[in-house]
This record gives sequence, structure tokens and C-alpha cells, in this order.
Amino acid sequence: KMEAAYYDNIIEQQRVEPEFFRMGFYGRKFPFFLRNKEFVCRGYDYERLEDFQQRMLGEFPQAIAMQHPNQPDDTILQSDAQYLQIYAVTPVSDISDAPQLERVPERIKSFYRINNVHRFHYDRPFHKGSKDRENEFRCRKSRRARSSHCSSSQYSSSVKAASVSEGQ
Repeated sequence: KMEAAYYDNIIEQQRVEPEFFRMGFYGRKFPFFLRNKEFVCRGYDYERLEDFQQRMLGEFPQAIAMQHPNQPDDTILQSDAQYLQIYAVTPVSDISDAPQLERVPERIKSFYRINNVHRFHYDRPFHKGSKDRENEFRCRKSRRARSSHCSSSQYSSSVKAASVSEGQ
């Protein structure tokens, strides 16, 4: 009976596909449990990257926003500052746990595809060859990181987060 009520709730409520963001906390001024760690966070309903960044910078007012998704070098990792790197990631659905019956309504399957996510991908730019001073985009390529596996946790009351382990 409770399971039926749960599925009725899924079908009846308006659902928004959430945005997910990868956050990197770099520098020695972050608390130990955040220092030089990365998390994937689920934003609020209708929250976009810019809004999420502003909200996180409000929670960490001393942090310097990094404006690129490149892996930070040791200077940033060992600095006596706070660097916050945030960029959007795309969830990769793992619907193996979703109900597979043909009679299951699409809204319930969609709920599982959106909420049962453990892998994400994102594009990380890099330069192939030497930089062209007149047009830096000429030699700029993009590498897709396909699998960042996330294990559930929560780091603050306002952001659901999952720690990241890289796998490409």
C-alpha cells in the first residue's frame, strides 16, 4: 500500500529535471573535509550554473572562483587560499534499477532515470599543439570525461552532494 502511494505521488506531482554541478574545493584554507576534494551536487529546481555559483560563493565568501574546468596545478592545491571550481555536468542514467516492466508508466521510469544517477560526464578543454596567438580556439579541443562515479553523501544542509572518484 505504501509503495502504491509512493508511485501515485511520482505520477501526480510535476517534476523538473535537475541540474548537476561538479565542485572542486582547492587550497589549504578550506576545512580538512573539503580541502582538495571534488563533489557532484544537485542544484535546486530551476537553478542554473550562475545562480548555483553565486549561492556557493555566498557560503564561502573568501573563495576565489576558478573560471575554467582544467585540473588545478600544485600551486593552487598548496596555496593558502580558497579556490572554488564549479561547472555543469551531465548525468548518465543507469536505469538498471528502474522498473523494467512494459506496463510501468513512463513518468515512473523517468523518475528513476533522473534520481538514480551515479555517473556524470563533462567536457574538459585542452590545446592540441601550440596555442595560436591570433585565434586560441583554432587548436582548442575538448575531451569528454565519461565516468565520474559518485557515492552519496551530504556536505551541508543546503546542497546534496556526492564525492567523486575519476574514471575515464
